[in-house]
Amino acid sequence: MKVIQDFSGGKMNMDIDPRYMPKGQYREARNVRVIDTDNENSGVIESMDGTRVVIDEPLFTAGSVTAGMYEYNNKIYLFTALKQGGFSILEYDSVTGKGSHVLVDQLSTLREEDGLRNTICFLHNKKDDQSVFTQAYNQGFGWYVPSKEEIKDVIDNIEETWKFLISEREEDIITFNNQYIGVGTAVEVQEDTPTTRSARALSAPVPLVNEQEGSGNYYWTSTEYDKDQAYVYGFLGLQLAPKTNHYMCVVIKRFRFDIPPKKGDSYDGGTIYKVDMEKMEARAMKMLPTTFVYDSTPEVLTQDLVTPFNLQTRVSGFAMLNDIMVFHDWMTNEPVEIDTSKTRGYFKFYDWTAMKLVKRPPLSVDVEIAEKSELGEMRNINPLFAARYIYDTRETSAISPYSTSTSELDDEDSKKVEYDMMVECYVYKDKVKFVNSYMDPVSGVKTYWTSHELSMSLPNTSFSKAYLKSFKTRSFDANDTSFHSEGVIAFTGTTDNYLDPAGRGYFTHFKTNADAIDVVGDMFINKNDGGDINKAGDQIYYARTHGASGSNNGQLMLFEYNKNDNSLSEIQGFVGDGDQHEGGFCMSDSGKQVYVVYKSEFAYSSEYGKGGTFTQVKLNDFISIISKPRGVKIICDSDGSVVYVSCNQNFDTDNKYTLVSENYGKNFTTVSTSLVNEFMCCSSNGKFFALAGKTVDTIYYSKDSGKTMSKVTPQYVSDPQNYQVTGMSMSPDGRTFYVTAINGNTAYLFASQNYGLSITKINNYSHEGVVGASVSYVRGSYSNETLNEISNATSAVNVTVNTGNEHVEKIEILMKTGQGMYKVKTIDKKKLGLEDNVDYTYKFSYSGNYPLIPMKDVNKLFDNVPMMARSCMIIQNSLLFGGYVDGFDIDTDVSLMVEINNSPTTSTTYSLKTGTTQGYGIIFMDDFGRCSPVLAPVDVTVPRINADAANIGRVATVIVKGKAPSWATKFKFARRNPKVLFDVIDGFDNAYVINGKFYLEITSMPWIVPTPGDKLELVSEMETIATEVSTKGYIFEVKDKVIVQGEPGKLSVTLSDGTKVDMGDPDKVDVPNGRYLIIEPSAKEGYTEDDILKKESRWTTSVFYLIMYETKDDTVVYQEIPGIHDVAAGLAGSYVLDSDGDVMITTGPAREINKFSNGTLFTTLGRPNAISDNYSREDRYASLTVSEPYVEDTKDNGLASFNQSLINYTDLSKKYGEIVKIDDIGSDIDVYQRNKCSRVMYKKNILNSATGSPIVAKSEDTFGEQQEYAEDYGMSHYETYSRYGNSQFFVDTNTGQVIRKSINGLFPVSSYGMLNYFHDKLTTSGVKCGAYDPKTSSYIVGMKDCCVNFMEPVDGWTSFYDMAPDLMARAGAYCFSTRDTIIRRMGGEPGYQNLLLGKTVTSKIHMVNNEYMDSNKVYNSIVMESNTPPSTTTFKTFDLERTIDQSYFKKKENLLESFIPKAEGTSQPVLLYVAAGDEEALDTFRTYTANLVDTGLDVFKDGEKVSCIKEINDDEITLEDPVNIKEGQVLYVKVDDGVNGDAIRGKYLEIISYFSVDKEKLLVKSIQLDIDESKI
Repeated sequence: MKVIQDFSGGKMNMDIDPRYMPKGQYREARNVRVIDTDNENSGVIESMDGTRVVIDEPLFTAGSVTAGMYEYNNKIYLFTALKQGGFSILEYDSVTGKGSHVLVDQLSTLREEDGLRNTICFLHNKKDDQSVFTQAYNQGFGWYVPSKEEIKDVIDNIEETWKFLISEREEDIITFNNQYIGVGTAVEVQEDTPTTRSARALSAPVPLVNEQEGSGNYYWTSTEYDKDQAYVYGFLGLQLAPKTNHYMCVVIKRFRFDIPPKKGDSYDGGTIYKVDMEKMEARAMKMLPTTFVYDSTPEVLTQDLVTPFNLQTRVSGFAMLNDIMVFHDWMTNEPVEIDTSKTRGYFKFYDWTAMKLVKRPPLSVDVEIAEKSELGEMRNINPLFAARYIYDTRETSAISPYSTSTSELDDEDSKKVEYDMMVECYVYKDKVKFVNSYMDPVSGVKTYWTSHELSMSLPNTSFSKAYLKSFKTRSFDANDTSFHSEGVIAFTGTTDNYLDPAGRGYFTHFKTNADAIDVVGDMFINKNDGGDINKAGDQIYYARTHGASGSNNGQLMLFEYNKNDNSLSEIQGFVGDGDQHEGGFCMSDSGKQVYVVYKSEFAYSSEYGKGGTFTQVKLNDFISIISKPRGVKIICDSDGSVVYVSCNQNFDTDNKYTLVSENYGKNFTTVSTSLVNEFMCCSSNGKFFALAGKTVDTIYYSKDSGKTMSKVTPQYVSDPQNYQVTGMSMSPDGRTFYVTAINGNTAYLFASQNYGLSITKINNYSHEGVVGASVSYVRGSYSNETLNEISNATSAVNVTVNTGNEHVEKIEILMKTGQGMYKVKTIDKKKLGLEDNVDYTYKFSYSGNYPLIPMKDVNKLFDNVPMMARSCMIIQNSLLFGGYVDGFDIDTDVSLMVEINNSPTTSTTYSLKTGTTQGYGIIFMDDFGRCSPVLAPVDVTVPRINADAANIGRVATVIVKGKAPSWATKFKFARRNPKVLFDVIDGFDNAYVINGKFYLEITSMPWIVPTPGDKLELVSEMETIATEVSTKGYIFEVKDKVIVQGEPGKLSVTLSDGTKVDMGDPDKVDVPNGRYLIIEPSAKEGYTEDDILKKESRWTTSVFYLIMYETKDDTVVYQEIPGIHDVAAGLAGSYVLDSDGDVMITTGPAREINKFSNGTLFTTLGRPNAISDNYSREDRYASLTVSEPYVEDTKDNGLASFNQSLINYTDLSKKYGEIVKIDDIGSDIDVYQRNKCSRVMYKKNILNSATGSPIVAKSEDTFGEQQEYAEDYGMSHYETYSRYGNSQFFVDTNTGQVIRKSINGLFPVSSYGMLNYFHDKLTTSGVKCGAYDPKTSSYIVGMKDCCVNFMEPVDGWTSFYDMAPDLMARAGAYCFSTRDTIIRRMGGEPGYQNLLLGKTVTSKIHMVNNEYMDSNKVYNSIVMESNTPPSTTTFKTFDLERTIDQSYFKKKENLLESFIPKAEGTSQPVLLYVAAGDEEALDTFRTYTANLVDTGLDVFKDGEKVSCIKEINDDEITLEDPVNIKEGQVLYVKVDDGVNGDAIRGKYLEIISYFSVDKEKLLVKSIQLDIDESKI
């Protein structure tokens, strides 16, 4: 019968017993594939199309190693570690078929004859578009300029029959025998006659050698220098000096092959001139016309290696996004990032530092004060500066450590005007004399003065007395050494208060650098009308009563004066009923706040007094104790927030009533009802106040806005009642006030310089006819701030930062203020022409709003890019690492000791807060700003403020011992914030004794929020020296904070817990509504109950700290101290931290300032850090970490930004071992660990619905939970991973399985008939690689000695491949392999069957026929449906075997047929001769078995061959060689078993066929066996 065996099953089965082999399956196949199409050839076995060399690494030398092979966007990237040193990345585009280098590490040890080294180095260094090197590069991948030796090699290998035509002209095309032939084109030259030639262009471009004589003008360039000469070669290698004529540039390319080429063949536009069959390497050449040889100056073009990669390097992680490539090896070096658009070819060269994925930030930013100004925009901020780089990959580095602080208080170094000014004005006859005096703003001492006398032309110059109604000045030329002033004077006066009988008065404007005083107005002026000038001098107002002499019903009118044209213009919209002798006017320094008082009315404007902006109210609304209040005088503080008004009752001659407003005139309270108030003055903050009646014995002073008045008695004046007061003024800080008075013809100047404790005459001016005197104190344009006006004097800062390496394109200058950081400037290096790695200084002055830096960037100390990693990938445009190492080992014995030194108050800028405990530590950094936690912490106590009255500054000195960690290059210090906050109280509003407790008022200080338990520490008393603090050391404890509310006699106290308590006996309580803090009674001098009741306490005149102790926090946070130090300079030593502090020191009075007036806290401390007891380098082998994203729209690249503050990591289960591979599946992450596979959701998680069903929802968390696959398989080799469609394949050597992961989970495809094979091989020999081949729908596993192919359509293993690639990868529709850095495409050479990796291999098919298993069968013949006979075929049963060669097969009707011979070793020997006598030499004999043998058969004796049959004649046999034989010995032959042996029989038959193929494809469709049932 006949049975047919086909291959419809399409797969091998090496697991099952041959007896049970399923029909259509086969035992083994090698180097074949099963056609799986639906046509007639489906199920047919065919040979393999050969692997095709698509590109190879031209830098390859023997011993180089393929380090990695990956795919992105249909391109293959081949990583090569070169034997000669260096590293390269080769790109091959599977669509276009073109290749290029995307990175070449510098080569230092290429073979000497290789000009490729110099070509690469030249392009790296010179980048000259006209060079022969660039021309060579432009020819395509791998072309280069040869060395001298290589040029000789070219010439030696050129065939004599090759000719080269060189043009005598510059044109590329010449006419030769009427044919247009390009220069360098191959031509064949024939000599028709001795004088004529003919030529024709060859079909293949062949390089030619100039055969003409006199060709010395044409040279071939080489890559070497020697004594300023480039060596060039002409015909036959003649060495010649270069000339300026036309040159020929020879370029060559070397390549390796599988299919040997021929010399003279075309290759990549050139011609092959050498083929080395031993090395399987060939070389091609081109010749290009050029006029360029070299510059005259030689250069050393080679450089050192830049990458640490070596022959042991294996690239285990690869990720790419657009042109950005990230890769890393397996746990050895840091991840690398390159922009392939910039590194492609040889033109862009990266050093190792720049190649690292982590980007180096600026490590320091230096600052210095450029300008100072009290009016600067930085006055209310405490800026610290930083910087960051923007790289050419569009990545932004981490932010640098912060700079030192640039804040400075308004001390002597911060003023352009180093003085205040006091101006005295004396009027006599037609003259006015001004005395301008320099005043020290701190001590109030006069240091210098100038005198100016101006003439004044008035209509009536005969008068005996003047009444200066208004005198206001400003300093208008601060830089003029003559110290001039500008101002206004309003005056009138005779014995009856008028200058002339008509009742005229005068408004005037003056400048002390002019010749005369300008008379502005000639009109009726009431007693208290007047004018004012703002600080800038650009706003001048006059107020006057409009009415006839003696009229009581005139209108008060307001005028604005234009000093440019000396004109007055009335302010429209302001008209009020005025009365004779009534009316007053004032405005703030800026002129914004304007106030007018007249009759019983008060008006205010907050819009510079412009028409229609005044609000008018009645004085009766504020003062109810008199019936008809008449406003007379009005003054305000510098910003107009505090306003004082004096008034009388219905034209009373004494102004006994004083009112004060502390909210810009919105509300007034009465502070005095008995003291005559003809003149007033106040400090710049309105807190300090003085008034005077008509004579100097009626002067009073207040330190609490008029609430408490103390009389100031003139010293050394016996008749004070005779000194008539004519004016008064006060210094900005309230320490000093001045009074002018006239006694006879002498004007006197009195001064109080101790906060009103006493007043003394300091000057006098006598002149006949003196009729008036006044004084005006002017605060300097940039003078010191007063006690409640603390600000930053710095107005401009020079910020210096290093420009970074060549890959830094831009530098961002950042400013840290308060809780925010802002980008204040972007510096474009290219636009500014900045060099690399130099310092650049930018002058910054605050000029408006700036973009806010996200807090995620501010909080990031450094980019925590993994130091080493196992795998990486791109997910949602972010870079993800799996199984990585971060952190540093702290291999250091460093220790610190800290000393606190006192520093003079007058020379200290920044200081540590006194009375605190400070913690110090050290932080180490590497060159990328990656830093350790705070190490070697030590605490130190700072002495209290009163420990040294004259030296309240506190500066730390750190003494360092020990060595730095091995990885550290820099270090800096850190300090723990002492967790103590305090506010400066410059005297309480008032002090009261209520129910045995002290109530200290803080109503005017809304920023003061005390808490029970806070401490009040006495700092200084205003009577003490300004540069020293009090040594008393008083400390008081705050018991509560309260609010007093209600009407007099019905007041209640609201405690801090909200409880309301009655004040007690209403008859004894006279406390205004407001905010208070409560302390226990004190017995300390100046602060007792008796002192308060007598209104002599110092509670309102002393400076206190309200110290607030925060609740202790378990988190110990340190912050960086400005200043970075190099480890290389030595670690041990003493470091004075004089740029560090919690406070600034001021001397007016001496105290520590921790915040500006607007509440901005001062600090010099920078970025936060912490102590970590368990910090070390950690192998997070089961963790994931992700970068910030690459933003497609803006191309902002966040791939190097690893920000731990974003919780950008997750720890997976460690019990499953290290992560070997990660990959993105949609928007999720597949994680392959050694012993488990799992999925981690990215930016989403699984939640349970109301019904308990799982649902997927978006999450704010970066990573969701790890979801393990049920099967216990892991990945052992990342090189085996391949993905196509919905399937992922990999190898698990731990279980000895090949795994496919699909939507159905994990399944061991090795169990499809190959379980035992893979288990044995994988657990013993291991595996190398794996990849998917889309052409055959197969996954190919690369073993150590072969490959095995798994075909998905049949779910089976179809064949072994006799090749062992280093790596494989899929790109687009093809599978690629590499060996020895040659990239080959699987199935790319259909014309060369079974050419695998350069070697032609034999196909093998091992099948089993087991039909009719219950029967024993005899196998008679075989018919094979094949186009090629097998070279050998073996038939094998359980105990029988026979092998035949292809000669047995006979072709019949496209079929190959052969009988199946008998089994080997189953027939008997044929006896030829039996010896019967003595030994004889036998060569011819007769035998009856002659008909059973043939000539040529071997003859045996005793089991050994002794001769062979030469001839047979009937029954006579002749031997080739005589044989000695003796009695008992026999001669015999062995005959063909196929004829005489046992037939091949058994229950199954194994058929093993080998096929040798070449260019024709092998096709085997089926076999047919002729069998009979065995009778045995």
